[in-house]
Amino acid sequence: MKRNIFLFIGFLVGLSLIVYWPIFGMFFLQDEWLSLGHILVEGIRHPFAGVNFIQFVFGEDRSLARILGMIFFGYFRLNTFPVAVFSLFLHTVNSYLVFLLAKKLIKNTPTSFLAGIIFLVSSVASNTVLWFGTSIGTIPATTLILSACFTYFNFMEKGKSKFLFLTFFLLYISLFFKEVGVYFFILFPFASLLFKKTKTTNFFYIWWPFLVFFLAYLGVRITELKSVQSQQVLFLTGTSRHFVSTLAVRSVLYPLTSFSLQFIPSQSLLTFARFFTNIYYPFYSPEEFNLIVQTAVLDIFAVGLSLAFLSAVFQWIKIFGKVQRNYIIFLILSSLLSFLPYVVISKNFSYLESRYYYLSLVFGSIILAWLAGYFLRFRYLSIKLIVVTAILSFLSWHAFILTKDIKQEAIVSNERREFISQLKNIIPTLKENRTIFYITSDRDYYIPGNKVPFQGGMGYTLMVLYYDSGKIPAEFLAKDYLFVIGSEGYQKSGDLGFGYFSKLDSLKNAVKANNLSKNIIIGLYYNPKTGRLIDISPKVLSGFD
Repeated sequence: MKRNIFLFIGFLVGLSLIVYWPIFGMFFLQDEWLSLGHILVEGIRHPFAGVNFIQFVFGEDRSLARILGMIFFGYFRLNTFPVAVFSLFLHTVNSYLVFLLAKKLIKNTPTSFLAGIIFLVSSVASNTVLWFGTSIGTIPATTLILSACFTYFNFMEKGKSKFLFLTFFLLYISLFFKEVGVYFFILFPFASLLFKKTKTTNFFYIWWPFLVFFLAYLGVRITELKSVQSQQVLFLTGTSRHFVSTLAVRSVLYPLTSFSLQFIPSQSLLTFARFFTNIYYPFYSPEEFNLIVQTAVLDIFAVGLSLAFLSAVFQWIKIFGKVQRNYIIFLILSSLLSFLPYVVISKNFSYLESRYYYLSLVFGSIILAWLAGYFLRFRYLSIKLIVVTAILSFLSWHAFILTKDIKQEAIVSNERREFISQLKNIIPTLKENRTIFYITSDRDYYIPGNKVPFQGGMGYTLMVLYYDSGKIPAEFLAKDYLFVIGSEGYQKSGDLGFGYFSKLDSLKNAVKANNLSKNIIIGLYYNPKTGRLIDISPKVLSGFD
């Protein structure tokens, strides 16, 4: 048996390297620039900056993830190889822990192997590994949550208080990486009733620390959101209309839509949804078509698939004994409830962001493998062949899309690295106290008007790159000035000033409004076909004569 385990570990490592190999060529996607900017300004204060004591106690600052950020972004800067190794290594470890958890619940080694492999190659949650700004939080948090599941079941089996303490401790520490598992503080207590009958007084005596902490956390978070009096694009705040009713509706629909979507690559389902909508709703205008497809139609499909799958599972579990039946119910609840922390976040697409599926897939992978393993026990060879074919097709489907996506991201990463290399050759450092960058191109990237191959605001990226020159005000980075993609503008702080523009008219207006010299302008042109960055400052300056 030990030999088989070592072989499986070797297989997981080999498979992860094959599928994720291009990750070692990945570069910053978006939030990494923001993290680096704050690290440059805050220094050693970064893990605790910007939060009060109560927020720190509840893990809102994600201080442990910030410490990792200081190592990978602050120390290694633009060298992403170390954080790529960390992300892939810990993702592989989590895949092995999924196998161990499945083995503990299912008591079947081959089926448990399958659960670990499904989790490893899933394309739906792959951005969690590729997006280093989130990988340093979500992946280690998931490692701790998986560990908490082991101590939880040990407590349920042996009743020793040390396992209960370890469960609370592991869950609590996970919050300091990311709050993805906060719902387990309420799920673990009530799920215990599935496995052991407990008197009400004993129940509260055992689980009161979990329940009190969860209610306190929930109260603090809701109070914080309600106290925000400015409208924010992504989050519900005190100014949001129908705050409570919106939370209630999302608490039902987010889990129901996302449960089935965690198994289906977005590109494939989106293609089918477009085909269906074009046939059934041909009267929509081109402007409305994509919006309808990506929201209402996909949501209907997703809810229908989730309800069908869950109905089938609840019929299937009737054949099992009470213990295994309750294990499956626990897995379903763990997967569904994993989407509740995101109900405060708005979405404009049926799929949530890829990183929000990572924890759910821990439990979804075990459910799917358990279901496949059940059919593989049938004596009929034809059924076994169908199931094996379905499993191999499913894994190949995800692996193909995953490798395709990573390779594409690696290409974009190389383009960004080359852009920065050329930029530094043209402008090694900033010499003037006030500087304005003007960068134009023949192509838009990601949104109209964004002329560079970067997903975040280019102005913020430039300030991070040139912060060491001493010509960038620290408060600009601290306040996330020019971080939003497509943002432009000029601001000054004391003797220092910085601006970024991609529109010539906006640049001219800013120079005139701030009574600036045209000589502080650095003009650049990016050729999207050749990938060359060209200094066009003389041409730009001539337009001010």
